[in-house]
Amino acid sequence: MRVHLASITHRHGTSQYAGSSREELIEKLGVYCRENDENKLLDHAVSDEEIVSRYFSEENYGSNEYVDFADDEEITVDVSTMVRMFAALGNPGMAEGSVDLHDAIAKATLLSEPMIDYEGAARAQGWQLLDIAGGGQTFLRESQVGGDTQMDRCAPDWSSLCGNHDIGTDDFEQQPTGFFAISQGLADCLPLEERVVRDLAGMIIWARAGETVRGLAR
Repeated sequence: MRVHLASITHRHGTSQYAGSSREELIEKLGVYCRENDENKLLDHAVSDEEIVSRYFSEENYGSNEYVDFADDEEITVDVSTMVRMFAALGNPGMAEGSVDLHDAIAKATLLSEPMIDYEGAARAQGWQLLDIAGGGQTFLRESQVGGDTQMDRCAPDWSSLCGNHDIGTDDFEQQPTGFFAISQGLADCLPLEERVVRDLAGMIIWARAGETVRGLAR
């Protein structure tokens, strides 16, 4: 699997994004641009490619924010067969073998547990992650018919947001569909909610659900 990478430099620092294709990467950057167009300078109906180009132009937000695309794609190695083999050995405390084998079984079992897409569940309910004046970020849900606009500045991540607002996640639970060996550099870019296990058979393993790579959280 090839992972396409980009970074956005903004007033809060640097954010990393990834996609399994350039098109998906641009789609994720398009979400960033639409959510952070606080001065309403852009036509949100244009394509993702166009809105990314316009957002980072000098006449819009380009003097304060800019995007860099990695020169080289990050290449990951599919190690799904190995992970599933270790997980199939069962309870690490019951398996015969060395301490290293028990450790590999435990890590493979952890990787194989169902994954919950907290961000997807929250976005389905209308929540967004926005920059706020004076620094920092907040989760925001625009007012619905007969309701009030909701804001949550306390939740540190999408998982906590779902817990704070009783957002159901049953429809957003998936079994991992693949396991990939990745570089230290890519592992350092991944947000905390991504499932990564280090030092399984000497490799850093990333568990993925679905066919695509989700945009990296800010």
